[in-house]
Amino acid sequence: TPGTVPRTGDGAGNIHRVTSAVFWNFFGKASLLTVRFAESVILVRLLGREEYGLYGSLINLEAIAVLVISLGLESAVSRFVPQFRTEGDIGKIRSLLRRIFRIRALLLLPAGAVIVLGGEYISSAFYHGLLPPGLLNAVFALVVIVSFHSIFRTFLDSFFHVKFISMVDAATQGIYLLLAVALVLSGYGLAGVFSALVLSQGAAALILWSKFGKTLRELPAAGTGKSEVGKKRVMEYSWSLYIFGILLYVLGKGLDVLLIGILLGDLTQVAWYMIAFNLAYYSLSVMDIAV
Repeated sequence: TPGTVPRTGDGAGNIHRVTSAVFWNFFGKASLLTVRFAESVILVRLLGREEYGLYGSLINLEAIAVLVISLGLESAVSRFVPQFRTEGDIGKIRSLLRRIFRIRALLLLPAGAVIVLGGEYISSAFYHGLLPPGLLNAVFALVVIVSFHSIFRTFLDSFFHVKFISMVDAATQGIYLLLAVALVLSGYGLAGVFSALVLSQGAAALILWSKFGKTLRELPAAGTGKSEVGKKRVMEYSWSLYIFGILLYVLGKGLDVLLIGILLGDLTQVAWYMIAFNLAYYSLSVMDIAV
């Protein structure tokens, strides 16, 4: 019931939650992979190789910004919110979330200054002056949305709301692709794709925020336990996962796309690389989709 901490020692209940989470995780990942694969095929045909390469470069820039300002905060939510909940220290959950939201909001200020005000420099230094300034504003809008979207998502995941998250993902990703195709066919080009992205991601963030607020309000005002985990432990854990995330970025396609943009003035090469990488990635992901 609302106002009580759910039992964590109920074996049958835990098994049901885990199996349900696995199923809905499978559903969510399958839906996302389907939409992403369809996107890579449809958009490259509608936009052309150069425009699709520009799209990939802008999305990569957004991913870099989100990674830089993340500081591993989502990892802290995923790791410590369930622990604090189990230990009955609800006050520490609220305190952790307040600090995370403050840090994220503060870090968005310099990120916005770099992307929006320094957009011309970024374009000339890394992409041979090929990035349109107007689309950089859309990139920053995505950075803001995704930065908070990921916190809501991670928090809800720690409360086993995987079904809700997967349904939201499937609906908003499907709407994004349909809207993007409609806007491109209407003559809006790449601006239409980013408009569809901002609208769909913004809608997803609002829906998750509503569920996040409801879940948080259902927790008791104060728990009965006291966790021994301090700020130093949270920071150490966050930073270790932050470094790991940067390494994953370096080993993944993100750094490759950036280097192609720096070394070559032909964005069609970015498009070819993204198509090849996506095909390999989605093929491998099918084999461990529920993991």
